[in-house]
Amino acid sequence: MSTGLRNTVLALCIVAVVLLAVNLVLVLPAYSTFKGRQPQPMVQLYEAEKGGLLRILPAETPRMVEAKTINVVGVGTAKGKPDRAILTFSVIARGETATEAYQDNAEKINSVIATLKEAGIAEEQMETVGYRLNPIYRHPKGEEPTIAGYECRSSLKVTLTSLEGVGEIIDRAVKAGANQVSSVSFTLSEEERERLKAEALSLAVKDAKGKAETIARAAGISLVGPKSISLTSTPTPIIYRKALAEAAPVPTPPQIIPPEELSVTVTVSVVYEFK
Repeated sequence: MSTGLRNTVLALCIVAVVLLAVNLVLVLPAYSTFKGRQPQPMVQLYEAEKGGLLRILPAETPRMVEAKTINVVGVGTAKGKPDRAILTFSVIARGETATEAYQDNAEKINSVIATLKEAGIAEEQMETVGYRLNPIYRHPKGEEPTIAGYECRSSLKVTLTSLEGVGEIIDRAVKAGANQVSSVSFTLSEEERERLKAEALSLAVKDAKGKAETIARAAGISLVGPKSISLTSTPTPIIYRKALAEAAPVPTPPQIIPPEELSVTVTVSVVYEFK
């Protein structure tokens, strides 16, 4: 090998060694620092340094920021007049045999139904809600019980769409054969109930908003808006009158006075976000 070629190769080797040394000086400290850190879940950025080398820039890990919230409960109540009356009549018949008992019962309950139809009550407004046929036992002292007869009981529920003449309907049913008025109650139609629910819901939401605004003013914070709303509505109350006892036909219709109004209450739970 000639002296010139040998000198050229030696110079290139020296340059390579110098570049390798420079790279080690620059990369090793960064590698040691990077090795001691936790792995970064995000894609990392790179920045060009002088001389064409790249320096690693760790990306920041995003933090989950919890929303600041206020929990409030709003209550709304809407009132309306009852527009439905529900009457329950019972016919109780007894006989020495089961056949006598249920035939007597069937005759009387059919008479009650026919009488109510004559009074203008549609068949769709009547519903059989109970029927029982039981033996009646005699319990002689010191002897085994024996069957003395049978009792048949049937109950009929009647829904009135008008509150006028409730006492007259009771009187007609009793005269036709009903020997027990189990209950008299007043309630709301489905349409009226839904209307009152909507009104009560609106009042409940306004009540919750007012409470949240009061809390925010007192705390010196600003509301962002509702984050979630959950609804709970109470059942529509039904006002029950005292059940009338077993009755014989009465000379004058009983006076039944419906309540002036019924109420529907709705409760909402609202979570408000604030800043």
